[in-house]
Amino acid sequence: MELVEYRNLFDKFDLYSEQSVKVSPWYWLLPPLKLYLEKYRALKILKKFVDNEQEYRTLMSFSDKATAWYFVSVGGWFKTLSSIYEVLENNHVPYFGWSFIILALIATVSGFFSATYRLSQRRQHKILKKFQQY
Repeated sequence: MELVEYRNLFDKFDLYSEQSVKVSPWYWLLPPLKLYLEKYRALKILKKFVDNEQEYRTLMSFSDKATAWYFVSVGGWFKTLSSIYEVLENNHVPYFGWSFIILALIATVSGFFSATYRLSQRRQHKILKKFQQY
């Protein structure tokens, strides 16, 4: 399924979500309860607009893929931290702690900017323009 189809389903979800009662931020004092209530709210919203089993499967598939890619990215981030640590340790860099923190922050911020740029409309228009030229 194309991301556009997912987008249409999530637009519907957003519409119904605005009409649904939000879970109080105070529940963050009990994080497991907050997560449970948010999940319950999301399922109630889904029941309102999902027309058939196929749409439900599509949304669950997207959710599962997003979760899997999240864990892949977290694993990559930990690998980045491990590599930074090894490079600094092997090269006997002075101010090891600060060097590690600065490089880890640079890598993290670079990753966020890269992902944000790759998902941006600006990049899509740029690529589309190049594609249309050929």
